[in-house]
Amino acid sequence: MLDMQIIATIKKWAGRVIAIYIVVITVVAVIAILLLSGKIKEVARLESNQQSLLDDIYAYRTENGLSAASVERLQLTVREYTSALNESDSVRVAQKRIIDELNLKVRRLQAISQSIAMMKIDTTTDYVSRDTLPAITSPKVPACSGLVEWSDPWVSISVRINENRAHVNIMSADTLYQVIHRVPRRFLFIRYGTKAVRQEVVSSNPHTKLVYTEYIEFTNRRGKKR
Repeated sequence: MLDMQIIATIKKWAGRVIAIYIVVITVVAVIAILLLSGKIKEVARLESNQQSLLDDIYAYRTENGLSAASVERLQLTVREYTSALNESDSVRVAQKRIIDELNLKVRRLQAISQSIAMMKIDTTTDYVSRDTLPAITSPKVPACSGLVEWSDPWVSISVRINENRAHVNIMSADTLYQVIHRVPRRFLFIRYGTKAVRQEVVSSNPHTKLVYTEYIEFTNRRGKKR
């Protein structure tokens, strides 16, 4: 009788030990799978970044003749981006200046993009000189010539008049910065969570006036990013 109780007790504890082993093995397997999945994603991110850095910007025209450009996404962690800001990279230095002017924190950035556009107008048109006093206007307009130039760091204008023909040349450069950032919730002086996601667009050309901007983020039915 006593032997049967001992055997039953051993079976009972053996079953518990086996159950504990199964739980431990399952937990270890789940952790290993998560770590491996994270490593796979990190390797895929680094490979994608390497391809993006090696890939050239693809500039093209649409069917309607509109200028367009295409480039692969570059994925950086906050630490990697912060480290790049400290380097003497003119692109990152300019982005850091915009981030500081917007009074934003790098850790709240969700995305940032930069596009450089240049406008050029080069045309020739007829030039007619008219006297401001109609009473003494000559029936035959004399030929005239001259050069008018004006420029600043963003716009260059040149008008050359030769024998009543005006050659107009206008060049304008602009850099657009698009910053996507999280707006935290506030309780007294504590900031936490995410209240909203906002887009800031800044033009480096003071002659440019931004009149419209829109940011659309596509998600799945559960509200997660695609």
